Amino acid sequence: MLSHIVYLSDSTNFISWSLIKDILLFSDENNKNKNVTGILFGHGINFLQVLEGDKVVIKNLYEHIAKDERHQNITLLDFCPIAERKFKGWSMKGFNFANLPKEQQQHILNKYCDAGEYFYLPTETKSCLAFIDELTQL
Repeated sequence: MLSHIVYLSDSTNFISWSLIKDILLFSDENNKNKNVTGILFGHGINFLQVLEGDKVVIKNLYEHIAKDERHQNITLLDFCPIAERKFKGWSMKGFNFANLPKEQQQHILNKYCDAGEYFYLPTETKSCLAFIDELTQL
């Protein structure tokens, strides 16, 4: 059954673009072989990830990811069936807030920050999914 998993976690170190690229490089081939698609967003010390694929496959992948020492405080936000993939053609797409163009950063700050100064990832499932939808359209 086609499903998705959405989770947040805290990195054990500051998330650099090179860290995200390393994760993407490793996951690209692995995810293609398992027919998994998704997105990884990093900012400061927070990761937000969506994985799509067969329910058993992504559950096992999530359990493997949860053991990765590069992050902690993993919060599972959603694990449910989906009608279709949102990230067709992306074995894993990565974004880092610091690498977004300034106008896109400002848009996110204006929309997701109270004072428009500090950006924190949303912590509710619906808000996270809305954020991801918007991010993929920037």
